[in-house]
Amino acid sequence: MNHKLLVAVEGGMDSMATVTYAAKACAGAEVPEGGGMIILHVLPPLLASVEGIEAAVVRKLASQIQADRRKTATTMLQELKQRVIQEGVRPEIVATEVAENSGGVLKQILKTATRHGCDTIVVGRSDQSLLREFLAGSIVERLLWKPIGFAIWIVERAPQPKRQ
Repeated sequence: MNHKLLVAVEGGMDSMATVTYAAKACAGAEVPEGGGMIILHVLPPLLASVEGIEAAVVRKLASQIQADRRKTATTMLQELKQRVIQEGVRPEIVATEVAENSGGVLKQILKTATRHGCDTIVVGRSDQSLLREFLAGSIVERLLWKPIGFAIWIVERAPQPKRQ
């Protein structure tokens, strides 16, 4: 692996598939100075305010919710890091990071990739249709259509068999 990857994850099985793919692509590779992998989770935004509740109560509740989300995200990222290591990537080249959602998820992904000197961004794509993703304005769609200066790897999770 001659690159520094930023693997952006949301959680769930799509995230496991995404990091597993990236890990298999990088497993056993000698990593030059500055190479490696950052697994990033951007926290979902909180509601700006809740009508009818005191501002101090809203701030306290928001702080508690954000702390819980950060703890959950950190636990998830450690599990994903362990998966990457199990796939053969050296532990010292894998880092995890939780980012606040300031300015949007895409902006946070690009900001983090730039700050860490990444040259490749790896994202997962759920099994929803490309048309639905395009209309919804998914992160994958925005990465593909915006010239951002990074190589983009899109990992598509295999469709799950339908239950009968």
